[in-house]
Amino acid sequence: MTAESRRGRILVGGGAIAVSVGTYLSWLRTNPNLPPDAEIPTILLPGMNAGFEAFDFALLGSVGLVLLLRGVGSRKRLRSLATLLTGAGIVMFCVSYLSRSSLAGFGATFVPALG
Repeated sequence: MTAESRRGRILVGGGAIAVSVGTYLSWLRTNPNLPPDAEIPTILLPGMNAGFEAFDFALLGSVGLVLLLRGVGSRKRLRSLATLLTGAGIVMFCVSYLSRSSLAGFGATFVPALG
């Protein structure tokens, strides 16, 4: 095994673990910078609970597909392209999720949590 393939396996494995842990953890929490008298709506947005729900399965499925391609695929270009597109897709999905609602975002009522 060459150093390049070992580094690639470590990067892909680390990315798969990070996405898996990130989908399990909650994505949103109440903004700690809100004033004490701020009115916080009593709603439950997807991603506020810990655990796998809704779109987490799609993200995990795409990671599983990349791991499968990297494990059995023989075309290096195809494996690299699938890895790049999946990583970019996951990042774009997270950005889109945070910008979809006026209640969720970096300065809103609900801010990103660890997930």
